[in-house]
Amino acid sequence: MNTIDQSIQDIIEVNISEIIDLDGMTLSERMEIMDNLQKIVINRSMVELINTLDEEQLKEYRKLTEKNNANSYEFLAQAVPNYKEIIASQALILKYEMQKKKELLSKTLDEKDELNNSK
Repeated sequence: MNTIDQSIQDIIEVNISEIIDLDGMTLSERMEIMDNLQKIVINRSMVELINTLDEEQLKEYRKLTEKNNANSYEFLAQAVPNYKEIIASQALILKYEMQKKKELLSKTLDEKDELNNSK
């Protein structure tokens, strides 16, 4: 397994609850966070999916969305054969970004603690 494959595997194996400390939150709060994360992944995925459409497909998609047609999702799934991979990649990217932000926050807090302890 090369380094990139290993990095991807590491991201896949990280559970969202390991990145976000969900302990101590109510079920309602946890559900709200998960709903928001899901919306982020869906929105990012939609942008990626739409960007893969050719001009004709884009016109058809616009017609469906103008009518608030629920079939627009089905249309994208049919028009973009690898739509599941696109959605999965967006979920992985979000997890990666969250992990990096958590690491940065942890490092910042550690440095702040060291600074306070040295006084």
